[in-house]
Amino acid sequence: MRGVDDDAVRVAELHLVEGRLVALVGVGTGLPWMYPVDLTALTVQDNPVATSEESVAAGRTTYIRFCASCHGTRGFGDGSGAFSDTKPANLVDDEWDHGSTDAEIFKTIAEGVPPEYAMEEWLGRISEEDIWNVINYLRTLAEQ
Repeated sequence: MRGVDDDAVRVAELHLVEGRLVALVGVGTGLPWMYPVDLTALTVQDNPVATSEESVAAGRTTYIRFCASCHGTRGFGDGSGAFSDTKPANLVDDEWDHGSTDAEIFKTIAEGVPPEYAMEEWLGRISEEDIWNVINYLRTLAEQ
């Protein structure tokens, strides 16, 4: 950060503010500052949450709570909760419209799909770990 000793900077939290992800940082003992975070720089290709029964179960719970209303209980994109002029993505077919790596899927869930954002941004409403668990769940759902 401009003119600040890096040793004095502490990232405290990430937040969504007016639809933008920002880092809440503390500089020394001063007041916290907000800095935009660029999710396009996300380079993680592998899911940091190992696929396990616990992760898949947690992902299923999160998916049913937040995703199934639009994407359907089995991921076919047939949920009734989507905007009337949109068609949610089929999450279990062979073609992924917004990337197929775990990092690309994470980015899509975290940021949403611009410019209309029919697929809303979810980071800040659900945790990063929840998103990774959902991805693990989707991988097992697609195998069925």
